[in-house]
Amino acid sequence: MIKQTKLKQTPIDKIPEDWEVVRLGDILSLEYGKGLPERERIPGKYPVVGSNGVIGYHKQALVKGPGIVVGRKGTIGAVNWIDSDFWPIDTTFYAIISADNSSRFLHYLLSTVKWESYNEASGVPSLSANTVHDIEIYLPSFHEQIAIAGYGGCSIHRPAPRAKATGDHHLVQNLDGSILREHMRLPPSHGSEGERQMSAPLEQIV
Repeated sequence: MIKQTKLKQTPIDKIPEDWEVVRLGDILSLEYGKGLPERERIPGKYPVVGSNGVIGYHKQALVKGPGIVVGRKGTIGAVNWIDSDFWPIDTTFYAIISADNSSRFLHYLLSTVKWESYNEASGVPSLSANTVHDIEIYLPSFHEQIAIAGYGGCSIHRPAPRAKATGDHHLVQNLDGSILREHMRLPPSHGSEGERQMSAPLEQIV
């Protein structure tokens, strides 16, 4: 039998009872990458990631993978999932994700952001981590994040145009519809270690 989704009222809208309204900055931190000019790269197995994806390889990694890289300058908002350890250059952010959140879910979520709305430069497009951290989202429980990610992120909906009065909110399609009832009303799950793993600078790990 399909379980009926119970909703609660929030200042934004009605959401499932076990969901929260949070700032992106409450669940992840966007950190600046580090420059690595092509002339300084030594051939190796670790991806070098620029604002629009992998641009080369190096013998050394800067960040422990798997992880999420977001283009912050030039090509803003390109969101890349990197399976291995990697080196994000200085035109990117990499995400450090707090415990009990699915990195795969957050990859899908970040991919829905209309990043051009957050451009803070008149010339070369550029993003500010502080501005991105202030975006408000609906956050499912961990096991529901896993379910959404496993469904391919198809339930994630693009936010409405930027609204200064109430902020930007990332909605989920069919909030009380069959997709969520069928794919997200699941028993609690501990998930995999990979889902709970956070990207972090290698020097903090080794």
